[in-house]
Amino acid sequence: MAGRKPIYSRGVPSAVIFTVFLAFASVYIPILGLFTTFIWAVPTAVLTARTGLGQGMLAAILSFAWLAFTVSPAWASMAALQFAGIGLVLGFLLRKSNSSSRVIIITVVVSLLITGAVFSFPLLLGNTPGSFAAELQSNTGSIYDLWESMGLLAPLQEQGVSKEEIKESLQSAVDWIIRLLPAIMVTTAAATAFISFLAARTVLVKTGSGIADFPPFRRWYVPWHLSWAAILGLGLTLLGDYVGNKMLLTLGEN
Repeated sequence: MAGRKPIYSRGVPSAVIFTVFLAFASVYIPILGLFTTFIWAVPTAVLTARTGLGQGMLAAILSFAWLAFTVSPAWASMAALQFAGIGLVLGFLLRKSNSSSRVIIITVVVSLLITGAVFSFPLLLGNTPGSFAAELQSNTGSIYDLWESMGLLAPLQEQGVSKEEIKESLQSAVDWIIRLLPAIMVTTAAATAFISFLAARTVLVKTGSGIADFPPFRRWYVPWHLSWAAILGLGLTLLGDYVGNKMLLTLGEN
């Protein structure tokens, strides 16, 4: 017993501090926050890969408690679902698996499930997708007023672009985002899993941890079967536009 290291001497405090910092940055530092959500699972993943699932879970619980007291329990719950879920699974796979492709595939699937659960949470509170779209569309006026107060619209108006044309363009952009929301969710989830894998693997390699090999960038390739997805999407987009079917058009665009 005397020779055993205390549990807090094996990286748990560092993982908690880094996780909370990245979570805070996603809330309070707008520009940096765009990127921190892609890597806030990395501290938990690295700790889990190095010391095991138990300490990874401990770090995730402490991070959640810290965020719940300092931000809000609801936001901390959704954040923890992401950084803990992805971090624990990724760390466990990096510790046990000898195949990088298997690690990436499983982590991407887990990330997709977690992202779907996070976006479905408002539905459990009675908020329908239509209300979300309406709320997003109603914010276009506030965005326009903000841009106008910052002087960003003056150059466009000097070129003869009217206020109505600017508002219509902004509304079209919002409508486009709403239609592509499923594709944005899937892409974000896959990117989060892959970037977290690369970042966690880099840290583990630099600290001398033995993990599965990963091919260099010049050996990456996209399976040719995915070309059929692009062909199908383009075909549905053209068909939906030709027949005036909005559902087909949205499905093809996604």
